Amino acid sequence: MLRERGIEVTLVAPSNQLARDVEPVTRGALLTLLEREGVRVHAAITVERIADHQVFGRDAAGNPISLRAGLVVVPPRLDADHSLTKALEAAGFPVHAVGDCAEPGAVGAAIRAATEVAIGL
Repeated sequence: MLRERGIEVTLVAPSNQLARDVEPVTRGALLTLLEREGVRVHAAITVERIADHQVFGRDAAGNPISLRAGLVVVPPRLDADHSLTKALEAAGFPVHAVGDCAEPGAVGAAIRAATEVAIGL
């Protein structure tokens, strides 16, 4: 959406491989779209702070980096919420947590884990 409005976009990712948790065809389409739309990608970057219209961090080798930024969008961190699982277990219910409620990850892994649980029941 930002590129459609003419806003320059730079994607900064902590991993050296973008979208590694999605299926290869989807990942390929996403990377093609980013390139076609002119999105600059900086992979394997650890962001340390954001100040004065800049993002400061370090690359994979530990070298300091600074990127100009007029707008910074930070996605939420995906963490599993185990509170319901713990409450059900404490109440004596058998629980089989799979998918993102156990550990955020790929759809295929969640389906596989759910299938294994279902077969075991």
